[in-house]
Amino acid sequence: MKVTTLILLLATSTFLQLGCDELSNDIKAPKDTIGVMISMDISDSPNQDRYPTADELYNYILVITGLDKRQNYFAPGILVSFSVIGEELQPQISQVLLEPGTNWFIDNTRTRHRQVKAFLVSLREQVDRFINQPKDHQATNIASSLSYQFEVIKEASFSDSTFVLILTDGLQVGQGLNMEKLNGSPSDSIAFQQLQQLCSFGDLSGFNVTLLSSPIADRRVITNRALHNWTDILESSGARARIRSNLITEAHVADL
Repeated sequence: MKVTTLILLLATSTFLQLGCDELSNDIKAPKDTIGVMISMDISDSPNQDRYPTADELYNYILVITGLDKRQNYFAPGILVSFSVIGEELQPQISQVLLEPGTNWFIDNTRTRHRQVKAFLVSLREQVDRFINQPKDHQATNIASSLSYQFEVIKEASFSDSTFVLILTDGLQVGQGLNMEKLNGSPSDSIAFQQLQQLCSFGDLSGFNVTLLSSPIADRRVITNRALHNWTDILESSGARARIRSNLITEAHVADL
């Protein structure tokens, strides 16, 4: 089984903070690893109060990876990566890893249960840190941050299909471009053209991207317009992209 969902979790219950070079040169996820990547906007946007709670995000990861179901033996590995969208152009990526099981005939079931339990403890701790970190950046560089994060994941090459969850209102693109100040329909003229010029995602074939946003009422129109521009950009790079407002629902309908 080869599946990825933007939140990188690497084998064994290990927590790492790695830059792109370290990951691409030294860390390669093993086969049969479920990949998940989660990226969160940490600007001081009023929409941040509507982000999922730590409980919701943790449960989402369990559903996406299949760990929500009771099993005698959980065979796949899991690599979950967490990163942020803020002022930095190349943000840190925090990872948790569960190594794949060898084979239920060979592995000791109790040993595997202990490995999975240790992984879940590390995952829960990381989710709590991730969701509860300060969200006070005055500006965000969405285009540069995502370009870097996609590059890291592609170089890790741990799965044929990657599921990505991005929490953002999509407005502060970076390099002076703020979608809130532009008018126009979702996929036309200035907004889309300028966004396209700033994004260097490369080939995103195999990426399944969910943009999660539940904006407050007076920002709903501009946020939805911005996010539609982002889905157009992602799809033009080969990804499958969609907008959702509910994390729990999304977990149950995701195509795994």
